[in-house]
Amino acid sequence: MVAVARSAMLPGQKDQKEVQIATQDAWNVIQLARIWMTEPGVSLEGLDFIGEPLSLKSGRRVWLDTVAEIVPGWSTSPENPAVGSMVEVITPESHGSLSPGLLVKGIQLG
Repeated sequence: MVAVARSAMLPGQKDQKEVQIATQDAWNVIQLARIWMTEPGVSLEGLDFIGEPLSLKSGRRVWLDTVAEIVPGWSTSPENPAVGSMVEVITPESHGSLSPGLLVKGIQLG
């Protein structure tokens, strides 16, 4: 799982080869990109995947879907623009999550 807070998004050039994920334009929403891997011959159903799965040399397949989560207690008002970003490692032990992942947070000055 990779989660990016809106306040961590910095201006940049769009790479046409990358998959672009639509996000909600809200300060209290975390947009999650969930990465799933299956063993050879195993399919996933019931999720709204982005594109086709990536097939690896091992026969495993990598799937991508996205979900938006409302964060209780976060303000809906804009924050100062980010001047940088930092990554917080998420683990089941430290955050009670189902899997390890990353949370990208914005750094504001002032």
